[in-house]
Amino acid sequence: MIVSPPRINLRRAASYTHEKGPLSSTSSRFGFNHLVFASPPPSPGLPQLIPPKRRSSNTPRPSRVIRAVIYFCGLVSVFYLLFLALWGDARQSRSVRDGLYIWPNDPNPNEPTTNTYEMVAKSSLPGHSTPVIVSDKHGNPKWTVSIPPNSNFPLTANEYSSICAKCVEVANRVDSLRGSSVGISSIDLGNFGVMNKRKPKTGAERLTSHDGNFVDVHEAEVAGYLTGSVSIGTLMNQQAKADDGDIVGESSNTFAGKPVCGRSLTFVLASSEAGLGRTMMLLWMAYAQAQTEGRGFFIDDTHWAYGRYAHIFAPPPAPACRPPLRHEMLPCPRQARHLVMTIDTADQFFFADKSDAAIGIASDRTEHLFDLARKGYEALFRLNNEDAKHVKQRVKQLKAKTVLEKRGDGKGSDDTASGTIVGLHVRRGDRRPVEFQYRDSYVPLNLYSDRAVDLIADAGKKSKKSSAAAGSRPSSLMVLASDDPMVYESDEFSSAVRAQERIRLASKAVGPPPEPQPGAFRKFVDETFGWEGGFFAAMFWNLGGAGAASAPLPASSAEWTPAPAETLRIRSLVGRAYMMDLAVLAEASDTIVCAVSATGCRLLAVMMGWESAVENGRWINIDGDYGWWAVDF
Repeated sequence: MIVSPPRINLRRAASYTHEKGPLSSTSSRFGFNHLVFASPPPSPGLPQLIPPKRRSSNTPRPSRVIRAVIYFCGLVSVFYLLFLALWGDARQSRSVRDGLYIWPNDPNPNEPTTNTYEMVAKSSLPGHSTPVIVSDKHGNPKWTVSIPPNSNFPLTANEYSSICAKCVEVANRVDSLRGSSVGISSIDLGNFGVMNKRKPKTGAERLTSHDGNFVDVHEAEVAGYLTGSVSIGTLMNQQAKADDGDIVGESSNTFAGKPVCGRSLTFVLASSEAGLGRTMMLLWMAYAQAQTEGRGFFIDDTHWAYGRYAHIFAPPPAPACRPPLRHEMLPCPRQARHLVMTIDTADQFFFADKSDAAIGIASDRTEHLFDLARKGYEALFRLNNEDAKHVKQRVKQLKAKTVLEKRGDGKGSDDTASGTIVGLHVRRGDRRPVEFQYRDSYVPLNLYSDRAVDLIADAGKKSKKSSAAAGSRPSSLMVLASDDPMVYESDEFSSAVRAQERIRLASKAVGPPPEPQPGAFRKFVDETFGWEGGFFAAMFWNLGGAGAASAPLPASSAEWTPAPAETLRIRSLVGRAYMMDLAVLAEASDTIVCAVSATGCRLLAVMMGWESAVENGRWINIDGDYGWWAVDF
């Protein structure tokens, strides 16, 4: 029997279609669709099979932040290194683009700079002489020396020394500005990017070596670094000063029609030292160095304590060019086209390494300095006409006197001569010996005389003897030159003769004592003034003055004041006597005995020549076992 299935109503129940459902499950509108479309109810006792999705957070994790910072810093560092390699010089010179870096004026410009000061920035040139830092067209720092054109020439000796000290500091400052940037050339790849720091140069190295950051005055004016430093008025003022003869031998006719020297060296005869020997030694060396470098050589005697140079010496050989503008003459650095050299700044050029020119060391350096001094002596040591004539006559008299004794009656022959002339140079005063046992006093006079007697005896043994010369008088002669008049009257040199008699230094004992005057009132008589014990600096500075405490040293005031004419005349006489003594000893003596501690003794060796004085032993030092050196440090 076939039974037909009942008709199943698949209509959605009202409860699933938002209709009111039946109250019982047997209603026709009730279905099973809710079992198909609806999610099963959550089971509180079973875990979820699928983990829930993680919620996204707005703040990044710390590891990502650190990684991003590292990437960013590395990228910035790469760009920074490239920037410094390409534009490092321009960046470093931004501090000098807006103005000049100058050295502030010293409280006392006549005192050498001993401390380090910070440089200051200004928009105009200073009113005093000082090195300045400027910028080129690319913004690179450069340095030069600014000397106001309207300043008096020459500056004082201490001002030149102060400028040289500042040049060293400014040059090192420019090096630090240019070298502090991290360029490709300054990275040591072997040390993985560690910068090579440049060691600052010492003063001697800085002044003598070539500095690519230095700009000479003329080039600085053309480039606009020293804008407005020269005007028509200042140029005319300097030309008027040149016509007045600041330079020895310079006049309107001397250099007329000559071009300006491309390179020059001007030696300024100004110093706080009273002695003349060190000045002569450095002057001769400076002339030879100028000739070696192809520089025109000039001498300025405006501030010389001995008066005019032409009163003692003939003018130096005139070069084929005329001096440059005064503000272009710089004391430093050595590479400057126009140099000014003083006694105090000359050491930095000739004795950069003082160990090579130490006392008693016979090295190639010492012989080189000797040759420089010798060349300068041959060119510059020309006394004035009157003194040169007296020296020539005096040398002839001394040699004729010796020859007369050698020949006896004047009829002998030259080959029977057995005599010799021994020159003695005795320096007292404020010059102390080098030898330890005599450093607080002086070398005894008997050491000079004993050595002279031994030399005369040795020369007599070596000479040929004949019957004609056997009965003749001792053919020997001692020629003495000293700064102490009492030395000439000593028993040790009773048989010695003076080197020259044209100018004598008087002692205090010269002249008879004044006769007593009757009565209660006596006329005041000035005490005799003379050289007591030799040449002393204090005595020299007060020649023609009122007293030792009343006359200041030349460099003690801010502005140089000329000495009275009478004082300069007396000082000039002292200098002339000193030079004539040396000239007679050098030309007339066969052998010279002296103390090497005195500069005059070392000058005599130069005047004799290296071969004659040093190699042949004609120059004898009795002040310790030392050789020749140029000047004292």
